[in-house]
Amino acid sequence: MRILILFLLCLPALAQDIIGTSQPFLEIEMVPLQPGTIRAIEVREGDYIKKGQVVASLNSNFLRPALDIAKMKASAQGEIIAAKSQLDLAKNKLQRLQELQRSNHARSSEFDKIKAEVSLAEANLRIMQEKKRIAELEVRQIEFQISQHRVISPIDGVVRKIIKKVGESISGTQPLIKIAQLHKINVESFPLFEQTRSLRIGDSIKVFFLQTKQQAAARVTFIDPVVDFASNTVRIVAVVDNKDRKYRSGLKCTLQFPRSN
Repeated sequence: MRILILFLLCLPALAQDIIGTSQPFLEIEMVPLQPGTIRAIEVREGDYIKKGQVVASLNSNFLRPALDIAKMKASAQGEIIAAKSQLDLAKNKLQRLQELQRSNHARSSEFDKIKAEVSLAEANLRIMQEKKRIAELEVRQIEFQISQHRVISPIDGVVRKIIKKVGESISGTQPLIKIAQLHKINVESFPLFEQTRSLRIGDSIKVFFLQTKQQAAARVTFIDPVVDFASNTVRIVAVVDNKDRKYRSGLKCTLQFPRSN
């Protein structure tokens, strides 16, 4: 009888198994920033890729002529050289006229005329310089538009699926490539509310991968603050470190954490 009582008193401390599933830590579908025709896909399914890596590109050849013209305008120096020469000439005239004016050999009207020529030459030089800056901005704008036709991975991960093919048209809302982050694995489960009352974010729990017979330590990262009324369950997420890629996603698991009192 005493043994039975002791056993019952120990029940709250025993662990309990909860069924769950393993999932990628993060999974995204990459969508191009611009619509267009797929020119190249730089990766294959199963490839591990780095953040910032170009995974595909769309045709941007139609922007190349505009870029060449803008670069030519931006690098052109002829108009600025001519405007500077015109300004230097007008300033030299003004200097000579000022010397004549000091000896009373220059008319006031002629002096005003040359001063106006200097002002016009200065304004013309500013216009030429502004045209050059506008052309430089046009180059940057077109280069930015071309860069928008490259599809760049925002994360490290593995290519799970290539959805489109080279030569196909794609809009700015259609997914092109699916990428999964597997350096960590989320394990999701839906235990009864009563089973989670003593569970806290940050708690360490055990995870058993049923198909592969593997065991791993996990840390609770999410406990849904809202209980599902219909099923009286709570969504729980725990994270398993998977830097060595020992564990697979998409497997059935059991999560083991202390029994709630």
